[in-house]
Amino acid sequence: CHVGEVLFVGTEGSGVLKLGLCEQTLQASRYSPISCMAVNELSATGDSLLHVCSDALYTVDVRTDSLIDVRRSEIPGVSQPNGIYTYLHDEELGVDWMGYFVEGLSYRYHTHPLFATYKMGSFDTYGINVRSFCINDNNILIGTREGLYCINEKRHTVRHFTSEELGASVVTNIVRWGEQFVLATFGGGV
Repeated sequence: CHVGEVLFVGTEGSGVLKLGLCEQTLQASRYSPISCMAVNELSATGDSLLHVCSDALYTVDVRTDSLIDVRRSEIPGVSQPNGIYTYLHDEELGVDWMGYFVEGLSYRYHTHPLFATYKMGSFDTYGINVRSFCINDNNILIGTREGLYCINEKRHTVRHFTSEELGASVVTNIVRWGEQFVLATFGGGV
């Protein structure tokens, strides 16, 4: 595997070797930022990152020769090691794919999370126990265990209807019917 102008070779018992040309002669030296001895695969991303698949996934910045990330997978109740055999970074989608000895194929979004909590202005749904929701044009209704939130994104307004106002604590379903929204509740009917 080459990163920039440097060639790296993963070995079964000697770790990672760094190859360079010195007076027309190929010379190999042990690459010290990685301590693992058994290397399953090497891959590169960009012009400076080397990824070493072994007992974990080691990521090294070859410009500074520094270890910048180590990823391991621990499976509860499984005693055998769960080494990483292969790695692929999909630059376009920002996804890291890893092939494990025990766990199979896994992926992780590297550049951005897959999901984010809904926010509008100072209103944030983080920590709200959401049971149902309905989105229609600029209106978003969120049913919770503590009532109902009605959000109008066009007007930038949020109105909270409490459990006491609704006659039930849990809004289990919300359906748009014509020009109205119908709420199903736990303990308070429709």
